[in-house]
This record gives sequence, structure tokens and C-alpha cells, in this order.
Amino acid sequence: MDRTIYKRNDVINFFTIEKFAFFNENNFDFTLPYPMERHDFFELQYMRKGSRVSVINGKAQTISKGQLMIVPPNVPHMLTECSEDASCFLVGFTVFRSNELRALSSKPIELSEDDRKSFETLFEDGVQYFTQLSLEIPDRGSRFSSGVSRGKIQAIKNRVEIFFIKLIESQLETLPDEDFIPKRFSVAEAVLEYLKAHITDRVTLSQISDSMSLSVPYICREFRKEYEATIIDYLLDMKIERSKQLIEETSLNFTQIAEYLSFESESHFSKTFSKRVGMTPGTYLKRIRNAEKQK
Repeated sequence: MDRTIYKRNDVINFFTIEKFAFFNENNFDFTLPYPMERHDFFELQYMRKGSRVSVINGKAQTISKGQLMIVPPNVPHMLTECSEDASCFLVGFTVFRSNELRALSSKPIELSEDDRKSFETLFEDGVQYFTQLSLEIPDRGSRFSSGVSRGKIQAIKNRVEIFFIKLIESQLETLPDEDFIPKRFSVAEAVLEYLKAHITDRVTLSQISDSMSLSVPYICREFRKEYEATIIDYLLDMKIERSKQLIEETSLNFTQIAEYLSFESESHFSKTFSKRVGMTPGTYLKRIRNAEKQK
């Protein structure tokens, strides 16, 4: 008997969550400091009760009960005030491809009553799976609670993805054409998105190729063709740029920075920094401090 051949249709994962940074509720305590912060992942802010005012990239934004705000990666933001009854659900996460979500970022989004109930139920289920870490740098955020099964973690991940997929599709109808232009990623751009999402990890070419179901030689060739650099060299440059930001804006020591950015050791970090910047991390820090004194 001849084999029956069926046409198969590709399913494009245009929105995929890769990692969670935190999953917690903020009831606000202004006895604690709320400094300006910036991080390399998306932050969802959903007001369950009351309202809050935040400065996002230099612009004051107010979100009220039933609204949410999406803060993109590496955008400076700071809470400035909130109502007495304010309660905010916060989710920090990285995604593989972010262009669809960026189109909805940094502005209040009004949710329907059904979407509010859906998200609140989702959050109340998911928050049970996370344990908030101390505020000591660099170990901020959350980790999965002990005893939580892989199935429950994947289920909550899938539910968050479904929520965002519905949100993106519903919001597209209200956006002007120039605000959202669907984009098909090239292989090189997809690799770059992966590097951005995994800048603090120890990344291998095999991991990248596996995530894209493409061969290592192919992704290396396509990336070099577009960015005129090897994938690993480009990643190291990104890590060093991030380390300069950490040196300038935090109190992390060089060992902590090396660990945070997944260098093999502080020595490896220092050698890589010196090669790419032309000075040691210590010399760079001294220059930053001298420049601050002269202001």
C-alpha cells in the first residue's frame, strides 16, 4: 500500500516566554526606597486596586485599577506615588521575539472585565509557584518554590503566553498601522534576540541552534554575514557593555559582576574587559568616580 502524504502547516511561535524574573504582588511601602531601576527583561504592572504613578523613560505614566503597563527591557523606570489602597501585580519575564510586545509597551492598557478576571486568576495561581528572594544585589527577583512540578511551571508559562497572545491580537485592532508593522525575523536577527534574552547566561552555539532547529554552521554563517562578527564575540561585547553599566550604576564588586554575567571567573572577566575596553575594570571604575567628582 502506498504511503499517504499529508500537507503539514507550520505553527509560528510569535510569542514565547523563556524565563521569569519575578511573580509577586506589591502593596507598596514608602518606608522602603523606590529607586530608579533598569533591567534586561520585560515587566508587567497590573493594578488590582487603586492607582500608581511611575516615571518611565522620563515620562510620568498613571495606571489605575484594571489597567496594565508593560515596561520594556533596559528602560529606566521608577515608582513616584500611589493611592492608599494600591495593590499591583508584577511579572518580570524575558521573551524570544519581542517586537509585537514592544508595540504595546510604556502606555496604559485598559482590560475588559473578562480579561481582568482571567489575569487575576492566572496571577493568583502562579504566585504560589514562586518564592521572592532578598533584595541583596545581584540576587533579586524570585525562584521557583521547592516542590513545584515541571508540569505546573510549564502550565503557568503557557497560560501567561496565551494571555499575552490574546492581548496582542486585541490591541492590534486599535493601533495605527505605523505603530505596528509585523516583521519576519532573519536568522541573524533571531540569534541576536536570543543573545539579548540570555545575556546573563553562559550560552553555547549548540543551545542557540537547538532553540531554532538550525545547524550551528548555518546560524554562524548567517550571523556573520549580517553583523560582521562571530556570535560569541558579539555576545562578549554585549556582556562587557552590560558590565560597564553595572560598574557605573550599582555597588556590585567585580566578582559579583563576573558571576552575574556568567564569566568563568573574575580573572576571565577582567581579561575580557581589558581586551575590549582598553583598560581594566578597576581603572574604568576610577575614571567614573573621578568624572563624578568633577561634576
